[in-house]
Amino acid sequence: MSSPSSASATLTFRTQKEIDQLVLRRVKERNAWTVDGAKTSPITLRQAFSFMTKSMPEMLFFKVDETELDKVFPVLAMDWDRIKAASDTKETANNIQLTWLGHSSLLIQMNGCNIVTDSVFSYRCSPSQWFGPKRYRKAPCTIQELCAHVDIDLVLISHNHYDHLDYPSVLDFYKHSNAQFVVPLGLADWFRRNVDKNVALHELDWHESFDYDTTLNNAIKITSLPMRHWSNRSGDRDKTLWCGYSIQAKCGDSTNRVLFPGDTAWFDQLEQVGKNYGPFDVAALPIGAYEPREFMKHNHTDVLEAVRMKDATKAKHAVPIHWGTFPLTTEPRWSRERSCWRSCRLDRMRRRLWHGRLEKRKHFEIEV
Repeated sequence: MSSPSSASATLTFRTQKEIDQLVLRRVKERNAWTVDGAKTSPITLRQAFSFMTKSMPEMLFFKVDETELDKVFPVLAMDWDRIKAASDTKETANNIQLTWLGHSSLLIQMNGCNIVTDSVFSYRCSPSQWFGPKRYRKAPCTIQELCAHVDIDLVLISHNHYDHLDYPSVLDFYKHSNAQFVVPLGLADWFRRNVDKNVALHELDWHESFDYDTTLNNAIKITSLPMRHWSNRSGDRDKTLWCGYSIQAKCGDSTNRVLFPGDTAWFDQLEQVGKNYGPFDVAALPIGAYEPREFMKHNHTDVLEAVRMKDATKAKHAVPIHWGTFPLTTEPRWSRERSCWRSCRLDRMRRRLWHGRLEKRKHFEIEV
């Protein structure tokens, strides 16, 4: 894996040709990573075709019993008082609070800074709201409601897949907040063309960082991290970068760290992420969209791999994301992840994870 650097990103010092060359370099780097010591194999056309033909009908015509889901997997009302309190820098200067908003969307509050990750609030994660995978659990609030209660400072986007980069949601955050957007290398052009040419952007290559000053006069440091995934929006596979993020906040003599990996499959080089950027106080780990494993092992971690990832990245606590919202693959939509998460108790693995009920919109508050 490439070595960390101390570079800070801007939007002006790279030409499109330079961006293309850097992204291609990262693609080659990803392709050279190993899994359990063995070099990984790229996804074949046969695997991709098999997945699409088997999974597409199930994703498009997926049905659930809403009454049963409301009982066992409820969407909870937002606790606005608690969320507002977490924005009070005097009270929460040394705390981290995470609120799960569904799929990979989180509200992360630390050092008086309000950060949203991979904001997807639409009914479908698709190029159109007329077709594509639709929610079976609604978002706990609208973007307008969220922005009316707290000032959103940053929106982090990990890559351009539709379940992570949602145009209506991005546009709503742009309209209803003064948030700055943090995006992987190559995505700034999409934002300028589709949102506004003057949108506040920070475009990062792996290992690049930028500092965001908070009301505590302590900077939140956002660093782009290498992850094993890919990008594709409309036939432009791997033309823009994908990444995870380290979110670091200085609190006096201590430093708080949160890991948001976006999407990733397991790869051995995750240990370098932990070595170079950890330990993390909390990591938001993806646990869904993992079957069929023949295909999805190249794209997403399952629950047990998420446990390995927590240890590899040196995270003290972990919260599950990337599940319980959209039907993206062939595993049971919510019960399998829930039961696997709970079954970790059998060999005490769950003790190495967050001890929290799995509910839509769950607050996780950590004192560090």
